[in-house]
Amino acid sequence: MKLTLLEIVQDMLTATDSENVTSVGHSEDAGMCVNIANREFERLISKFRWRHTRAFSKLEVTANLNEMGLATDAIAIKPYSVYYSDARVTWMDEDDFLAFTISRSTSETNIQDSNNIKIYNDRDPQYYTSFNDETLVFDAIPTGGGLVKANTDCIVYTHPTSRLISDGEYFDLPKQAFSALVQRCIARAVLEIKGDTQGYQAENRAANSAVAALGRNARLVDILDDRRDHIVPRRSMSNTFNRTQRITP
Repeated sequence: MKLTLLEIVQDMLTATDSENVTSVGHSEDAGMCVNIANREFERLISKFRWRHTRAFSKLEVTANLNEMGLATDAIAIKPYSVYYSDARVTWMDEDDFLAFTISRSTSETNIQDSNNIKIYNDRDPQYYTSFNDETLVFDAIPTGGGLVKANTDCIVYTHPTSRLISDGEYFDLPKQAFSALVQRCIARAVLEIKGDTQGYQAENRAANSAVAALGRNARLVDILDDRRDHIVPRRSMSNTFNRTQRITP
């Protein structure tokens, strides 16, 4: 189940033999627990691509006409869910993208150089890539100017932009993940507040197991399926031949 910030802090205080509180601002130890809980949440939310953090978004324009960036609350983008003017723009590996565009000639009126990339200037983009894992680079821009934010659609993974400070607030996690979060918080509190290194090691092992279970057992974590799991192996001809040879009189 989901726990409020106050409930998480109270569990941490109990684990560290500290005085219990009725509000997160009532003691110095409680304040330390708030900071620890926020840090551990940030580590956990950044560890996976959580499905509940996916959202529709628009791309942001930049100084270069054929480049765009993510919104401030986005930390990653689904590469095969980028659209411009209602048409999908295909992701291309940066090496392939460079090889694809480098042969274009800027002597043609509909091709120009933009930040060392040769782009069409009379059509919507068909392909995009990223050279620095921050900015998206497109292979074309429409007539009359650069790419337009309103014409973009994409799916991104978002990230909270502020920390929790109030008793009744909830961390942005599915209820299945709260046990793992609380276990991580308790482990860190045992180390930082109680100063118990051995106790921390035991609690940390339990926390790591709880986090690992999220990746194995819960689809709330957006892990790419391994297609190899669905491959049915066939008996090789060499094995069939060898077996035939053995049973032939």
